[in-house]
Amino acid sequence: TTLSEDLRLCEALKHFPELAKVTSKKDAIRKMYMMRELALLQSIARDLKEQGVDIAEDEDISFKCGDAYALLEKLTDASFDCCITDPPWGIDIEAVSSARSTEYAGFKDTALVWEQFLQKGLPQIARVLKDGAHLWLFYAPSNYAATIKALEYNGFDVRYVPCIWVKEKPNFTDWEYKPASQYESILFAAKRSKTETSPRRLAEATADVFSYSRTTLNRIHRTEKPVELLKRLITLSTSEEDRILDPFAGSGSLLCAAFLSRRRALGFESDKDMYEAAFGRLQTLMVEFAPEVELEGVAKEREETCAT
Repeated sequence: TTLSEDLRLCEALKHFPELAKVTSKKDAIRKMYMMRELALLQSIARDLKEQGVDIAEDEDISFKCGDAYALLEKLTDASFDCCITDPPWGIDIEAVSSARSTEYAGFKDTALVWEQFLQKGLPQIARVLKDGAHLWLFYAPSNYAATIKALEYNGFDVRYVPCIWVKEKPNFTDWEYKPASQYESILFAAKRSKTETSPRRLAEATADVFSYSRTTLNRIHRTEKPVELLKRLITLSTSEEDRILDPFAGSGSLLCAAFLSRRRALGFESDKDMYEAAFGRLQTLMVEFAPEVELEGVAKEREETCAT
């Protein structure tokens, strides 16, 4: 570490005393930057709400704070064109000290949460998806068999071979004893159609390996997915103006990706602090890129008009 980082850490301890509980200086500095980003985005979110700006009521990109299962029950049947989501995996990550799981007190990943998702969340997701709609589900390989069974039971046709997101470097959570993982698994499924003979086609041919670097700059959630990866999945499974669901929105990356892809999206997040930070990030993005996104849409419309 540098002297300037040591001084920043000393100053941060005045505002974030919980940093004193971190055993490693390197981890404390890393956590310091993340907490500062979290606090900044929360402050932006509060200022925007005081000004009457609330993306929870936005017609295209909607973000709500609350229990995902309760909010899912309120949604209309067959109202979404795609679901891309990364629920807590239920791998008891809190038991792995090197996973640095103390950053987000509201993020729970105990062993029963995946079973709860399969029993309560998956049936609701199947209900609100249109026939033939795609589901991209991030999951832990240890839950493969139970997840496949639940997907099929709830009316999904599943690609049994998982897709893979390859990261730029491994996750060093248990490096002393086992090889470190450098990928995450994604199950691809389509809701079985009652009227059509085949599910929705992918927009283009694609391999089942996606190589994208993890979010490192201004990361606010430890399992945050890169926007570029999510934009790729969105482009493969939806068209412009389609509606996408993420019941476990976390840092809001899927909502950001949907906005940049000119799709409509709805996300839920139960942790209030994370919701406020993601709200601030999303609103900042929408303010910054709205003109660019609108111009891209106008240019595309002109191209289509000229083509006809």
